[in-house]
Amino acid sequence: MRNLQPERHRRRLVFRRRLQLRSRPQSRAFLHQPHPVGLGQKRAPSFAGSKVSHAIARPRARAGSAPGANISPRIQPRLVMSVRDSVFTRAAKAKKRDARSIASRSVAPEPAPMATIVTRKKPSFPIGPDLLGYLRRYKRERDLSVTYERLRSFREGIALTDEKGRPTLWETVIYDSTEMRELNDALKQVYALLKVDGDLSVMKHLYVDRIDFCTFGNSTPFRIRIVNAYNDNQDYFYVKKADSSRIYGLELEHLLSPNRINYITHGSTLIEEHIIGLPGDAFIERWLNRPDLRPIRIAKELVKFNERCFIRLLGDMRSYNFVVLLTPDFDDWQVRIRAMDFDQQSYNGRKNFYLPQFFPENTPLALFCTKHIRPETAHQYVREEHTLMLQRAGLAAERLSLLLHDMARDPIAPIEKVRELRASLAEHFGRDAYLRCESMGALIRENLESIRRSVGRPIVAELVPE
Repeated sequence: MRNLQPERHRRRLVFRRRLQLRSRPQSRAFLHQPHPVGLGQKRAPSFAGSKVSHAIARPRARAGSAPGANISPRIQPRLVMSVRDSVFTRAAKAKKRDARSIASRSVAPEPAPMATIVTRKKPSFPIGPDLLGYLRRYKRERDLSVTYERLRSFREGIALTDEKGRPTLWETVIYDSTEMRELNDALKQVYALLKVDGDLSVMKHLYVDRIDFCTFGNSTPFRIRIVNAYNDNQDYFYVKKADSSRIYGLELEHLLSPNRINYITHGSTLIEEHIIGLPGDAFIERWLNRPDLRPIRIAKELVKFNERCFIRLLGDMRSYNFVVLLTPDFDDWQVRIRAMDFDQQSYNGRKNFYLPQFFPENTPLALFCTKHIRPETAHQYVREEHTLMLQRAGLAAERLSLLLHDMARDPIAPIEKVRELRASLAEHFGRDAYLRCESMGALIRENLESIRRSVGRPIVAELVPE
């Protein structure tokens, strides 16, 4: 028989060596690795062009062995114990681990500290004498028997749900019976002023079906539902607190966009018509990937909408602040995006705040468009929108000039935000003329001048920067 003594001696030495390695602390190099390598992953090579494999394979366990029995202590040190530990020590450690596991499940761990993002609500700016004169000149200021403060005197509210029974941000408000009768007639008069310049002869068959109140947003609006008694057709309009920023936004939308806006004011009360369309967040969720919509038309409209908001400085155009209009054409669907919330007109100092493409809520729409449009085509659509905006500005040059003049005299944004924004716009357009602007109205005038120079259209005297 072969002598087994040397073999047994070698095995005994190997066993002792393993015991010494297991009882040692981990090496400092492994403990301070910035990115520890997991099991079955590949370690990044330390120099370029290396042909050495850096794969760390998971060791195979022998049949019948406990999990982790063959795993190296350098890879998974917590699963490997020294054989010198007694049964009682192992049991005590297992009991302690179980207690820690139960505690971690019963008490939620504190989240890691994150940078606090402070968002401040935009203040409401009252209508100044210059803007009031403008509104009276163009018949936006009217005498009304219903004010926002009067509608605030409701008795109670009932939460309003959608067609699936889910709660909304609105609640239906209830007034005293005598007050409701008076409000019904007064609100019909407001609707007549908004739609047919006050002609009540065609409004006798209408009635106020419901008044809703929303506590979300800066304007905390009332929504009035008007119903036709003959055919049950319904329409809406809104009663809000008048804010000069919002009014400037409505008027700029009316003058510089392809959309007409109908609104009237009375002191601190603002009446707005309902803007028809599919809310942007609902469009992204339900309609964006429909096969019957051509992706390039959606991309084209986003490019144009993005540019309109940027030139006229309309901010905060997240997906729930604009609507999408879908119009069937003889060969396909036409798409148009239009704003429905004008509260953040020319207030923020960040340039990207006026570019809808950068809001996280619009990311699916922006990625969808970049997938289906080429840079050359996007530049074409930008030039088209610039040309159309300049044509609209030229047709309403006198009115737009008066509006921007009053806007420049109205402190609708802190001077710090104006200076922050003008520096960004000066860098974006490569024109130092922005650095002389001291108001948001002056910045919009400079934006129109920048695209005029880019397109090469003749100077409009009323729109020359002051």
